[in-house]
Amino acid sequence: MYLTGWGYNNVSQQAGYLYKVNVATGAEVWSVEESGKGAFCGSPPALDCSNVYVTSYDFSTDGYLFKYSKRNGASAGSVQIERTDATPAIDTTNGLIYVSGGWNGGDWGGSTPPGVRCFYTNNLTQKWGGRVNESMGGWTCSVSLGGDGLAFVGKESGDMNSFCYNTTYALNALTGETEWSYSQGGATAAIANDKIYTVGNNGHLYRFS
Repeated sequence: MYLTGWGYNNVSQQAGYLYKVNVATGAEVWSVEESGKGAFCGSPPALDCSNVYVTSYDFSTDGYLFKYSKRNGASAGSVQIERTDATPAIDTTNGLIYVSGGWNGGDWGGSTPPGVRCFYTNNLTQKWGGRVNESMGGWTCSVSLGGDGLAFVGKESGDMNSFCYNTTYALNALTGETEWSYSQGGATAAIANDKIYTVGNNGHLYRFS
């Protein structure tokens, strides 16, 4: 089992912590401390066959996407992204990883506007991304992958107090281009039985086919 945590190191820098734990015994197998590049505030890690991926949130600047070896926790690379608590989504068939971050609250706290990005898992080079398609994404909205070549993500409403979402996007997972959108919903989507489920800032649950 892989767990994340956050705090401050001995020189008061924000620090992210990643733990691998033996499920049967509860014993720590290895741990990682990443200092000075934001904290692992709440994002669960994402996994492929060999590596663990986790994102960071920095309270004053951008965050990072990190890659570590599942075997021993050794660093396998990192890349700067919009700060985020969102969980990465992995397409193991095509070797791609998707992240959403930033927030739509202006420049408060040195924040970066939202963005959605796609990287190759082998070297963390960017395939597509940036603040495109009306600044979709956000630090509390994880990308959800469908089985039909689509990636689903929302757009923040711009309400600094609630961090809610008011638009749903279906993106071409290989190019990042918008296939369709709907002007409600947008929170991290759940996918089941060929349907997409998402909640909007009006308190409604939406279902799409």
